[in-house]
Amino acid sequence: MAQYLCPFLLSNIDQIPSDLISKYNLGLEAIIFDGEQLKETEKLRKQILAVHAQFPNKLKSIHFPTENANYIGNEDMYSILLGFIDVCIECSVSKIVIHSNYFQNLKEFDPADLSPIRVKFEAIFMKLNEYIRNRECLLLVENIPVVGNMGDDFDSVFVFPEDFLGLRRLSNIGVVWDLGHWAFTTAALNSENSVIPATRRHVDFWEFKNILTDIEHLHLSSFTGIPNQKIGTICTEGIPIPRGDFSENLFKEALELIIRAKPDIGISLEIMETDYSHRTNLAETLMWLKTNNLL
Repeated sequence: MAQYLCPFLLSNIDQIPSDLISKYNLGLEAIIFDGEQLKETEKLRKQILAVHAQFPNKLKSIHFPTENANYIGNEDMYSILLGFIDVCIECSVSKIVIHSNYFQNLKEFDPADLSPIRVKFEAIFMKLNEYIRNRECLLLVENIPVVGNMGDDFDSVFVFPEDFLGLRRLSNIGVVWDLGHWAFTTAALNSENSVIPATRRHVDFWEFKNILTDIEHLHLSSFTGIPNQKIGTICTEGIPIPRGDFSENLFKEALELIIRAKPDIGISLEIMETDYSHRTNLAETLMWLKTNNLL
C-alpha cells in the first residue's frame, strides 16, 4: 500500500516526530537545503546512518539541495552530485529527489530558451543514468512551479507533463510529481489576472495523467496566494490541504487515482510548520487523509 513520508532536515533528526511516525506508520524523506553541506562526505554518511539507527527501515528518499547546487553549470557540483549518489546507494537509500536548479530572475527569463536548456538537462540525466547503471537507485526529477513564490524568479525547465517525455528512455531516472506545485501552476496560469511569462496558458489539472506511468514518487501540500509583483501578493507553500486555496476535492481525487495506479508509491507530506519540533500542521494533514479514507 502507499506509504506517507515525513520530511525533515537531515542535519536535524530532532525534527522527526516519533509519535506520528509510529501512529501512522510513516516513512521518512530527508531534506538537504544547501549544496555546501554535501562537501563533507563522511559527515553526510554519518547523518544518514544515524537516521537508520534511530528509525530502522524508515528512510526512503533524500532530497538533493536547491541552494548553491547548480550541477549543470558547475563541474565541481556535478562531481559532488555523483558522490552524493554513491553515498545514498552505499547507505541503502534508493530514491533521490532532484530539481533542475536552473534559477533565473524575472528580467533574464525568456520562455523561448527553455526547450534548448531542457535538451542539455536530458543529456546530463543520460550521463547520470549511465553512472548509476544497474545499482539500486532512482533519480527522481521534480516538477517545479511555473514561477517562484515571490514572483521574481523562475526554475521552469520541468513544469508541465510533456517536459518530462525526454527522460522516459532512462531506466534509472523517474518523476516525482509535486501535486502542490502542479495545483499552483494550474491556478496561476488559469487566473485571469496572471502576469506570469510561460510557454502555455489554460492548463488542465488532470494533464499529469499523461505521464502517470513515469511517476515514481509524490509530494503533497497546498498553497495560498498567487504571486503578482504589481500588487504585492506572494505564494506560500506547504499549507495543509483543508486550508489551502486549491480544491480539496481535486487533491482527494488525484490521490485516489494515483494510489490506484501506483499502490506502493511513496508520498512525502511537505507541510510547513512554525516550529518543526511540534508537527501540528502535519498532524492536521494526516487526520485529513484518514478522514478521507486515503490513509
